[in-house]
Amino acid sequence: MTKSDMITTMFEDIKEMIATMDKKIDHLSPQEERKDVSNVKEENEPKKEKRLTIGELFNHITSRVDENMRTFTDKIERETSLVISSSYKQMNQFDDSTNKLMGYYRKRRSLISKIIGFQVAFALSTIFNIYLLNENQRLKDNDLMLKYLKATNRLDMKLSNKLDTIFHVHRNEEAIDFIKQIADRD
Repeated sequence: MTKSDMITTMFEDIKEMIATMDKKIDHLSPQEERKDVSNVKEENEPKKEKRLTIGELFNHITSRVDENMRTFTDKIERETSLVISSSYKQMNQFDDSTNKLMGYYRKRRSLISKIIGFQVAFALSTIFNIYLLNENQRLKDNDLMLKYLKATNRLDMKLSNKLDTIFHVHRNEEAIDFIKQIADRD
């Protein structure tokens, strides 16, 4: 229930109370006039009492309206403070759950970035190791070719092309073993 709805219902209640008070006043006024018309003194005194009674009735109505207004405003204040405190609690719970989710997300993101980093480092290390393995093989082959050339003590274009074909173009392991035997003899 919104504040304007509460205020509207409060004013409707006040309006109904005033209407019932008016009816009571209307019923009281004719009955008091019917009382002892014979005695003028007595009639004047009840009129004074009647005026006092109407004044008291008016004071009673205003005090009741004030009391109802105070009660109603207190009720509105209590309900609004309850709504506000519950909304603050819900907002704090939402903030807490959001903070937990963000912390989980940050941990997860850092874990994923670490995993990706390790995978990249492993891939680079593997590629570098393969490169070094090939480079070492090439250097061993070149060393073997140089030892063979020293062992045969000849250097010409045909021999250089033949060695290049045996070691690089069409790798022939049998020929390489034969070249090793010749190079190791010296």
